[in-house]
Amino acid sequence: MSDWGIKVSNAGTSILSTDIRDQIMNSQYAMFKYHSDGTVGVPIAAGSTVAYGTVAHNLGYVPAFMSYVNYSGDSLQRLVPSIPYGVSFEHYANAYADTANIVVSFNLTEPYGQTEITATDYYNTFWGDNEAILIGRTGDVPTLTGSTGRNGAIRFGSVAVTGSETITSAKIEIYVGNKNGSTSQHVRWNNYGIDEDNTQSFNDPFSRDRTTATSASDRTVPASLGDEVEIDVTTMFDEIRQRAGWSSGNAMGFTMLEDGSDDSSSFWDSIPPYSYLRIQRPGTATIPFRVIIFKDKIV
Repeated sequence: MSDWGIKVSNAGTSILSTDIRDQIMNSQYAMFKYHSDGTVGVPIAAGSTVAYGTVAHNLGYVPAFMSYVNYSGDSLQRLVPSIPYGVSFEHYANAYADTANIVVSFNLTEPYGQTEITATDYYNTFWGDNEAILIGRTGDVPTLTGSTGRNGAIRFGSVAVTGSETITSAKIEIYVGNKNGSTSQHVRWNNYGIDEDNTQSFNDPFSRDRTTATSASDRTVPASLGDEVEIDVTTMFDEIRQRAGWSSGNAMGFTMLEDGSDDSSSFWDSIPPYSYLRIQRPGTATIPFRVIIFKDKIV
C-alpha cells in the first residue's frame, strides 16, 4: 500500500498539481509545526531609547519562531528584525528566544519624545558676535590675557513649540570644544532667558531684557574635549514661550553670566556650533508585536 502522505492545496487549484505554489501544505516537505500565536504591546516611555516585551511559550527549549512589528500606525506588519541597513534610520525592531519566552524589543536612535535644536548664534564678552560661546574666567591662554570673567550667550533660530503644550524639560547642552583649567577648578555662572517673543541675531545680547526665571550653575572644568555641559533652562524656556507674542518657530536665546569662577577656569564651543537645545515631551508609545511560535526545537 502506497504512503500518499498529506497534501492541502490552495482554493481553485488541483490537488494533483505539482507546482508547490499551489500547495498550502505537503507532508513530503519538512515544515514547522505550529505551537501558538501571541501578541504583545511594547510601551516605550518618554526619554527612553529601548523597550522590551515577552510572549511566553514554556516549551523548555528554544523554539523556531517568527515575529512581526507595526511601528508606523498603518495596517502593515513588518517582519522582525526590521533594520534598514545602509540608510539613516530612527528606529528598528529585534527579537530573540530563550527556553521560556520570545523577547521582542523596539529601539530608537534618539529618546522618545525628545527634540534637539542646534544653536544658530553664539556671543561672548571676549571675541564678540558669533565666534564662540565662552563661560568662565580666562587667564592662562596666551590669546586670553587677564583673569577676566566672560559672559556667554546662545540663540536657537527656530523653536517649534507652542506656549500651551506640555514640556517635561528643556536643557541646553554646551559642547566642550576647548577648555581652561584643571578638573578640580570650578566654573560658576547664572543663567537667564532673553525675555523677547522672537529674539534677533546677536549684537549685544546682554543689554536685552532677561526673564524673571533664572538658575545658578556651579561645576568643575570638564574632564575632556568633546564632553557636554548640561544646563537646565526649563523655567526660562517656559517663561519665554508663554509670552503673549510667542509663536511656534520663533527664535529663543539665553545668556550665561559669569559669577565667581576660579581663576583661569572656563570652557567654550566655537563656530560651527555643536551645542543644542534638548526639549523633552511627555507620553508613551505602544508598539504592537505579533509572535508565531513553532514546536520545532532550535536549541
